[in-house]
Amino acid sequence: MSVAQPDERGRCALVALAPPEPWWRALVVWLGFLLVGVIFTWPMAQFWSGAVIQKGGVPVDSGQGIWNLWWGSSALRRGWPLFTTGYLYFPQQVNLFWQPVSLPSAIMVAPIIAAFGPVAGFNAVTLLSFAIGGYASYRLARAVGLVAIPALLVGFVVIASPYHLQRILGGSMELIAMQWLPLYALALMQALAGPSPRMILAAAGALLLTTLAAQYYGLFSTIYSLVYVTLAALLAPGRTIAVQRLSVGAAITLIWVATLVLYVWPLDALGANTVRNWHEMQVFHSMALVDLFPFNMLHPLWGPWATRTMEGWHLVGVEVGATFGFVVLGLVMYACLRAWQSAWPWLLLALSLLILALGPELKLSGQPTGLPLPFLLLDLAAPFRNASRPSLFVALALLPLGLLAGLGLQLLLAPHAVGSATTARSSAPRRAFVTLLIVALIAEYLVAPWTLTPIKSDPRYASLLQADPTPGALLELPLRTNISQPMLNQLCHGRPLAGGYLARIPIYAPAQHVSALYAVWHRQALEPDIFVPDLAADLAALGIRYVTLDQAGLDPGEAALLREQLSGPGLTLIDSAANLDFFAVEPAAARPALYPRVEDWERPEDDGRRRWRWMADEARLGLLAPWSAPLIARFEATAFAEARPLELQLGSTTIATSSIPVGAYRSVQLLIPPGEHVLTLRSSAALAPEGRRVSLAVGSLVVHATLAGAPAGPRLPTLPAQAAAPCQMKPAEALAKP
Repeated sequence: MSVAQPDERGRCALVALAPPEPWWRALVVWLGFLLVGVIFTWPMAQFWSGAVIQKGGVPVDSGQGIWNLWWGSSALRRGWPLFTTGYLYFPQQVNLFWQPVSLPSAIMVAPIIAAFGPVAGFNAVTLLSFAIGGYASYRLARAVGLVAIPALLVGFVVIASPYHLQRILGGSMELIAMQWLPLYALALMQALAGPSPRMILAAAGALLLTTLAAQYYGLFSTIYSLVYVTLAALLAPGRTIAVQRLSVGAAITLIWVATLVLYVWPLDALGANTVRNWHEMQVFHSMALVDLFPFNMLHPLWGPWATRTMEGWHLVGVEVGATFGFVVLGLVMYACLRAWQSAWPWLLLALSLLILALGPELKLSGQPTGLPLPFLLLDLAAPFRNASRPSLFVALALLPLGLLAGLGLQLLLAPHAVGSATTARSSAPRRAFVTLLIVALIAEYLVAPWTLTPIKSDPRYASLLQADPTPGALLELPLRTNISQPMLNQLCHGRPLAGGYLARIPIYAPAQHVSALYAVWHRQALEPDIFVPDLAADLAALGIRYVTLDQAGLDPGEAALLREQLSGPGLTLIDSAANLDFFAVEPAAARPALYPRVEDWERPEDDGRRRWRWMADEARLGLLAPWSAPLIARFEATAFAEARPLELQLGSTTIATSSIPVGAYRSVQLLIPPGEHVLTLRSSAALAPEGRRVSLAVGSLVVHATLAGAPAGPRLPTLPAQAAAPCQMKPAEALAKP
């Protein structure tokens, strides 16, 4: 069948069913693409349970992916909520739906995780992206009418593309697993070709899996669907079939939206998870025209030169991976010249996706030109303002470009006139030329052997923290939210972590108030204040049992400051070696405390006898941890210039009012019920001579429990340590650097 010509049943290449194949051929193709994955990621398979491919030699995004697999498999085994965890940013609950958890990938490799550990599971996701992605792309090509060899080429172009290999280098598991894209494209095509409830549900399910595996891919696949279904309707042989195809596309989208609402409700969460500088981020992470420079930056021969060249033009271009290579571009051009009527729908689809990959403003190189582009229209919807990486549209553009390259190869293989003497005489040179093209494509996409990054953790995380039966979380200092090593350590100690490396960093409420915890969290010295600082009390009240201090790479002044802050009562140094110190927190040190909200209060002042902070019209005090017994809070207050009212609110409820005099301090005492609270003080401010607005000066803040209460925070179990990397490694795996 001619690739885009309608046949006698009114179908075209955009709407078709893949022909049936014997199981053994499917297995051979699947294993063949798996072998491509082994070769193109070598020597990863040799050290697959202890090391990963990761740019920079430090497990950043790859460590996050390993943790995501560990969490997904752990939650599935225990029947816990899959998209909520208290094991990061303890004692808060973190919504993981907005993080790259990639739950379908965790389910896919769950047996491997159980047998060999999450590092092997991460590498299995990478290899399966070749096997499944290549086979799905091959079946997509077979559906549009390509024969076996051109269809195999399509699968190779998609999975061995510089885009895919750049994702592997970056270590982002959810983007590595791009096999969901051709799977969905195939399901969409078949739903349009043979519309039935079963096929529509299958396509909607494939889109949902794509979204849960990688929100970027799922969201951008809806735009792929919009362009694709519109083209299929325009090419339909009759109005009835056109309406039918539009209806199928709408049904798939509605089912997808209805299912996702279960995860994103309430809908205002969409806006709450939008980064503040979303437009700036989109422009930064958009493809520039120079990124189409057709040289593979990972090639063993010209890769270093191509990388230096690209970095000089557009630094982020090294991450985009928009290079398609000379052979693919040549085959695409040949297909368009030889069979324009067949090729133009796929070319239009590819160009539409590449234009969207350019983001909201055109960039020729690294700097935006200010020329608006169609991606701006997508930003009218909140979900797309969450999408800060327009360049990922390149992944979807690979599908139509790969199909056009396969069409070009098929046209080269096809005789001009079957059975003619001219064809017989030219078949041998033609086959030789095609063979040379395929070899050239493989050579062009070839990558140098990778340098692997071992995944390991200090054994003391297991021997000290895992062995202690006392429950409690771990705080790793200095706090680093841009590396994933603490999350890898968690696989060995199994305790909740007060911190973590996430795509969207949540607000950590305990660190929003001035306290001893705030000081170590932000690596700042704590000046004398209206409360008595006690780090052990703060940590114990939150349920933190251990603290580590990693001095490697830390500024000596900051290291000395943190060591001094950790030397107080209630904290015991239990081990110190290799610049990594372990401290135990005494649980009995916990005490209740209210602390000033950072942005609400003026800096502390004193006159040698008293210490105070000025407030304006409103200021908040936060309870560091919920308490199981009522609390009594006391403080002193005096008014600026004249007597002023004081209204005390607990949450949104007014619990007390008072008049605060000027020139004298009035003692205020109030009862706070058990639980987690924010106490708001309200008054009427006036302009002080130095230009600030002030109302009351508050000092001598003291809180204690009325009964022998204790912190009422969550008591999460300590999870068992992994029996594989990063907690245990074979000697060879520890040296997995060729």
